[in-house]
Amino acid sequence: LAPALPRLNALGEGEREAGWAAAAPAAVGKSPSAALWRELATLSVVLPCANEGDFVRKTVDAIFAATPAEVLREIIIVDDASKPPIEQGITADFLTQHKARILRHSTSQGLIRTKKHGGDAAVGDAIVFLDCHVRPMEGWAGPIIKNLQENPRRIVVPSITALDPDT
Repeated sequence: LAPALPRLNALGEGEREAGWAAAAPAAVGKSPSAALWRELATLSVVLPCANEGDFVRKTVDAIFAATPAEVLREIIIVDDASKPPIEQGITADFLTQHKARILRHSTSQGLIRTKKHGGDAAVGDAIVFLDCHVRPMEGWAGPIIKNLQENPRRIVVPSITALDPDT
């Protein structure tokens, strides 16, 4: 079993961003130092997906376009036994160009196990969990990295200010 994440404190007012993020267990170690956290610089984005094949490609495109290349380590699509499988609608070239990969469950495992599977496979300094049908705002990753560098025991949760049904 992977080590548990440290207890995380809620963000203060004005520290909200789209998504959910936490420092990766590998980065936590037994005794994290301030210098270690200042070096935190990359994100693994985990997309738990179940029968959302119509949205996956748009979501991966949006994440890739809105995230600086030096910050985005990878996008992990975790297919929770979708029918048809998500990989049928996405080419290997698309995955490579977008720093993405697909993990697939042969039988449905549910949302929490799907997120855990993606989180366990992540290699970025921090992990962000987004729904498989979202479009992050331009610059969304910067405040997350900044907040985690200041205090790695923070959790970032979504703030939905407006919904546009055309995106």
